[in-house]
Amino acid sequence: MEPDEIYSTSALADKTDIAQRTTRKYLDTLAEQGRVEKQKPNATTAIWIRRD
Repeated sequence: MEPDEIYSTSALADKTDIAQRTTRKYLDTLAEQGRVEKQKPNATTAIWIRRD
């Protein structure tokens, strides 16, 4: 991810189910490490933002 790049669950919608799960797991791991910020504006949407 580039600085200030944004990924959201809607951006992953065109991916296969396995690709979506893999990407979400990777982004959640980065969020746990503090490398990206995760926001949940509602129950079905997640947004990951790199702030470096």
